[in-house]
Amino acid sequence: MTESPELSEVDHNAHFRALSDLADLLDGWVTQWAEEADKAAQSKPKHEHQEDAVISVYQHVGFVEMARGHALVSSITAFCESLFKNQLPLLRWSFKGNLPSEHPRVAQFASSPASFWDSSKGGEQDGGLPRRVVTILSLGGFIDLFGVDFEKTLYAVFAYRNAMVHNGYEWPEDERERFAAKVAGNNWTEWFNCSTSGDKPWYYYTTPLFRKTCLNLCQRSVAAFDAIILGDSDRLTALDNTSKNKKRRLI
Repeated sequence: MTESPELSEVDHNAHFRALSDLADLLDGWVTQWAEEADKAAQSKPKHEHQEDAVISVYQHVGFVEMARGHALVSSITAFCESLFKNQLPLLRWSFKGNLPSEHPRVAQFASSPASFWDSSKGGEQDGGLPRRVVTILSLGGFIDLFGVDFEKTLYAVFAYRNAMVHNGYEWPEDERERFAAKVAGNNWTEWFNCSTSGDKPWYYYTTPLFRKTCLNLCQRSVAAFDAIILGDSDRLTALDNTSKNKKRRLI
């Protein structure tokens, strides 16, 4: 009997709609607190304790920004892990050609070809999940369907998630400096804002552009898998056309 793929029953389209709703809810929450801070500032406090109260509200808004980014980024990375875990193994039936036998991942799973396509197989020594996903898609010849900023965005969203999960909102100074180096070295400056203490980084929070870019990655990834596995490229074509129209309006 010829082995055939068993399609995933996980509804990632529904999951993405929930992510989009979460992003809207979090935006409304942050806007509400920002308005409260503006009202406090416009009240023109006359006493020191009133000024301290205004400062406290603005500080709270900063941590609300971090909480918004943490909640959304954690949800996005959970979505990505589920999507890639369920969909990447199915690509082996759409792959035409031969994988490069000299590549470390191909050699590692030479006796178990199915494991090559499983992004949960591997370890931190191979760069962790984001790098495994990129390796599988690149060697399989599918990476271009996932968009020009796919690799850059995937690394950034997992890097920020990991820093927030392991360090909370106010990171140790050495962690702040490491993340500052990542932001500069990977050209993430438009994706993360930094509040400073003196002339040093204090805490990092996500920009609207980064949050939108991450949601686009999720939406496009679902559409790309549909195009590859199901042969349904309508959504991917629609996303491409939307992107082209936006670029024309900017010219």
